[in-house]
Amino acid sequence: MGRMDADAGKPPFHKDSLDPRDTTLIIPSLATLLSIFHTVLYVGVLYLSPQTRPRRPASYSDYNRQNDPEYIKLRIRAVTVATGISLFVTAAVIRYWNEAARWGGIWGWETVKEAVKLVTLVGVLFLGTLWERGVVLGGWRWVVEGEWREMSWSWVVVRTLVAGPVTEELVFRACMVPLHILARRSFASIVFTTPLFFGIAHIHHLYEFLLRNPGRLGFGILRTAFQFTYTTLFGWFATFVFIRTGSAWNAILVHSMCNWLGVPTFGRVSEDADGWGTWVDYVHWGLHGVGIVGFAWLLWPLTDGVAPLMR
Repeated sequence: MGRMDADAGKPPFHKDSLDPRDTTLIIPSLATLLSIFHTVLYVGVLYLSPQTRPRRPASYSDYNRQNDPEYIKLRIRAVTVATGISLFVTAAVIRYWNEAARWGGIWGWETVKEAVKLVTLVGVLFLGTLWERGVVLGGWRWVVEGEWREMSWSWVVVRTLVAGPVTEELVFRACMVPLHILARRSFASIVFTTPLFFGIAHIHHLYEFLLRNPGRLGFGILRTAFQFTYTTLFGWFATFVFIRTGSAWNAILVHSMCNWLGVPTFGRVSEDADGWGTWVDYVHWGLHGVGIVGFAWLLWPLTDGVAPLMR
């Protein structure tokens, strides 16, 4: 009776409630090795075929090859296959597909309430960007004047807002995180260490950059270091959301929204800026500050999901 009372209120997959005799538990080194496998597979599959492999530009059009629709479709197909393999391997390790789906949050479609809270949280973090996009650059016309009706989807948009977020979150969150939970690693350890695999998966972009820009190794390293840092920081957030809400779809939602908003601009945004800038820039910088503080304040309450994987 005391054990039941002690476990009351815990998530169904709370780390401390795992029975050490449970055959689904795995050793930490296996969780790490499988995470390496998922990372290598997701990136490596792009290098198997000459059609998806980066190459040195042979003509001017090759410099924009990464945005070529056929090239994008082939790479989406490749990472989709890799994602399917990762899902199968994770399910096999956890022994049963239904159990794997529960751990991975695959079927845990978020409630409307959770989705609204997460969109609000990301919106608060990007207040400065929303000011820049919506007011300074005239993005309000997109809604008020109905310019959204003229929006056309492209394969670049599909890659950025759909294929990338879906495949990356299924692999780097839904496939990896449950393995580390079953290895009885702590909440903090999983949040801060598993996104390193996500960051490492982006390092291969240095090779692609150097193919297009030979001789710019120093800048390429700085560029890749920034990308590694930014993707790892985002990975912390996405992993936090995934564990706290127990839904891979929630992680996909915030990933897609962050991709849409892009990297924040912290410089001057006013075209008339001179010296220390104008009031437009001051509002922009102020909103960035308010957004960061507001994000930290709202992070826990707005990620309080109905079926967290652990606390």
